[in-house]
Amino acid sequence: QLLALFRSVGIHVRMQTKINIEQDGKFVSLSDKLGKGESNEDL
Repeated sequence: QLLALFRSVGIHVRMQTKINIEQDGKFVSLSDKLGKGESNEDL
């Protein structure tokens, strides 16, 4: 909602997002998981 407010008044805001996946009891970043070239069968 805050992002929509900023955009409505013409302020363009970038937000960094991070998606984590639980693997073997640990949380791993999606970009790290895909960057290692592992098989995507776990997804």
